[in-house]
Amino acid sequence: MDWRVVGFAVVLATVLLAPPAALAQETIAGFGAAIDGDSLIVEDREVRLFGIDAAEADQECQEWQGSRQVSYPCGAMATALLESLVSDRQVHCVARGPAEAEIVIAICFAAGIDLADSMAWSGWVVADRTVTPRYVAASETARQAQRGLWGGMFDEPSAWRARTGEPD
Repeated sequence: MDWRVVGFAVVLATVLLAPPAALAQETIAGFGAAIDGDSLIVEDREVRLFGIDAAEADQECQEWQGSRQVSYPCGAMATALLESLVSDRQVHCVARGPAEAEIVIAICFAAGIDLADSMAWSGWVVADRTVTPRYVAASETARQAQRGLWGGMFDEPSAWRARTGEPD
């Protein structure tokens, strides 16, 4: 038996039987710039990172400083971290579904690092458990270590948007 023929047959069957969406995953690559903690521009396309939800760019959070509760710009801090991860680096994104209003939902990498995983591990975003369990462990690790948002008090980004009328 010629194993090359068998291997080719397996690959051919996989391609022919795969759902069309699996074959047509859009990829976007180029230099990136952060919009906020879970969105960026790559090659003139707006991309939202799949599986996480970040504090919005103008969202404030609270932390204790001694006996005083003070506000700090947690959304700006999340944006700054994402910007530092993509600044002067090639970003490669693979779409996870059809674009929503011209925004591509994708898993993105820069310098071999999964951007959403890095943001979840840092604590400046929360894992979106309604979409995927992929980033839950990293988010939970950040919560236990009290990193980022978890070091103080914050409204879940979705709750903050609902309260302030900020669009998603």
